[in-house]
Amino acid sequence: MTAFAKGKVERQIRYLRDAFFAARTFRDVEDLNAQFARWRDDIAHQR
Repeated sequence: MTAFAKGKVERQIRYLRDAFFAARTFRDVEDLNAQFARWRDDIAHQR
C-alpha cells in the first residue's frame, strides 16, 4: 500500500470514528449494526 493510499484509508477511519462512534453507546452487536445502518443511510450516503 502506498503512503497516499494509506492516508485515504486513515481518513475514512477517522471520519467513521468521529462522526459515528462519538457519543454513542451500544447494547450489543445487533444494536451497533442497526445504528450503523441508519447512520449510513441517513448521514454517510449524503456526503
